[in-house]
Amino acid sequence: MFYEQLQKLCKERGIKLSPLLHKLGMSASGVNRWQNGVLPNGETLIKFAEYFGVSTDCLLGMTGETTETEVKREENNIMDEAQSTESSNDEIRELKKEIENLKKNVATKDDISKILEAINAQKSDTEFSEEYPALNSKKN
Repeated sequence: MFYEQLQKLCKERGIKLSPLLHKLGMSASGVNRWQNGVLPNGETLIKFAEYFGVSTDCLLGMTGETTETEVKREENNIMDEAQSTESSNDEIRELKKEIENLKKNVATKDDISKILEAINAQKSDTEFSEEYPALNSKKN
């Protein structure tokens, strides 16, 4: 399990095991043993844990602890979702404002009926203006 965890961490960070071993001052002689299930000594485990920012239990596959990369990925997902939700909330607020503005500027069914009646009856401008003075003032 250790070797699989080590490979996973290396892959996530885009690094190769051999250069990492060299960087940490380790020899490659233990790799074959790790591949066959033999665990590294405590000092080696601690070096890898410190390098990757995970617990030794994580390296041994004993916990469901996530790696830094997984935590960052989840954090980014949460931030994206929050921004999307915030954006959606802003859009909803804007739409509600537009609806309220439309409600203020929309004629009622009675108003529309009266206007249609006036048109159909071909009332003169004077009759129409007397019945709807507000519309008359908008003309000027």
